[in-house]
Amino acid sequence: MTILDEFRQAEQRLIARVRELEPLAREYAELVDELRGRGIDVGVGASTSIPPAPFADATPVGVAPAPAPSVAPVDDPATQPPSPIGRPGKSAKAAPKRKASRAKTAKSTRPSKRGARAEQILALVRDRPGLTVKELAEELEVEVSSLYQPVRKLVSSGALRKDGLELHVGEG
Repeated sequence: MTILDEFRQAEQRLIARVRELEPLAREYAELVDELRGRGIDVGVGASTSIPPAPFADATPVGVAPAPAPSVAPVDDPATQPPSPIGRPGKSAKAAPKRKASRAKTAKSTRPSKRGARAEQILALVRDRPGLTVKELAEELEVEVSSLYQPVRKLVSSGALRKDGLELHVGEG
């Protein structure tokens, strides 16, 4: 095998990998856009500028095309009809049903004002040092994912500190 043959094989592997990763990169961009649309900070380095695949139809000269990767294609939101809730890719069936009233129930632990969730978290960690985010979610009867951002902010401000998965009251 010549160096040129090795180079062509390496090139072919790279092209196949780009084809394989492209749908995942597009899905990532869609998820980041969705989070930003909901006002959630996705952090540094999260970019949604995914360029089109430069090698989508490339085949090196003298090399047979690689078989298509076994990754299901991601639907292009631009080709989908607009949804009733204004988000690409969502059908009318997927639209959440909301109650006419948003009144709190007696068991609701949803904060009534900004910062109340952080106060609830701090109070629980003060009472029971070493709680995990999962245990906090169970205690507050909320989804674990709804606590990641307030916990991250409390840790970065110094109000909480993490020791592995355990949370403790910080110095701030």
